[in-house]
Amino acid sequence: MDELLFDENYIVFLQNQSLDTLCSLYLEVHNQLMDIIHTHNGEENYKVITAKRAMIEGTIMTKVMQEHGYSLDQYAYYKNDKMVA
Repeated sequence: MDELLFDENYIVFLQNQSLDTLCSLYLEVHNQLMDIIHTHNGEENYKVITAKRAMIEGTIMTKVMQEHGYSLDQYAYYKNDKMVA
């Protein structure tokens, strides 16, 4: 199961989706996670679903920032090629 936590194919799949699709995926995965938390059914999938939700969140954030002229690197973020932080 741990090999699914950082599936490069899933990341590429996410990067090729629209923001609308990503938001729908996020809601679906978030609801799955809430079901596990409240019912304790499917707890064995908790790590995988949490990792998927984090990958979707990161992809959404990156796409929104790029649309507004921001880019991320390991240490700071930039707007229109000028370091902001």
